[in-house]
Parts: sequence; C-alpha cells; structure tokens
Amino acid sequence: NDAYISRIHLKFEHEQGRWVLKDTSKNGTILYKNGTPYQLDSTSRTQNPDRRALDDRDVISPVAENYGLDLQFRTN
Repeated sequence: NDAYISRIHLKFEHEQGRWVLKDTSKNGTILYKNGTPYQLDSTSRTQNPDRRALDDRDVISPVAENYGLDLQFRTN
C-alpha cells in the first residue's frame, strides 16, 4: 500500500463562525461525525467534497480508517 500522509495533509479554517476541515492531501481523509464516516478527497470534488464543517469530538483519520492515526477535534 503506497498511501501516505501528505506533507500538508489537511488544514483547519475558521469560516463564518465555524471550524472547517479542508483536505489538501493526495490520499484523502476520513472524517467521523457521530460515528458516521465521510470520505474527503481533494481529487474528487463532485461526489466527495474536500471540506466539511467540524463539530466538537469529530474524529479525523488521515489517509484511511486503518492507517493507525486518529485525531479528535475539540472546541475547548
């Protein structure tokens, strides 16, 4: 498997009072909102938007579900 974390894999942006996760990677990002996975992919914007609003305790998995790195977004 040649999937890897990109040098700048994702960005957090503050837009209109909300935090937004923007995928800038070559291999995608999985965002879990209330346990539901959403695939963010900067190369396929029609079916998988490359940005999504974040809520407290959302879980971010760069590359894939089983890559071994999970980040939890916290607002406080």
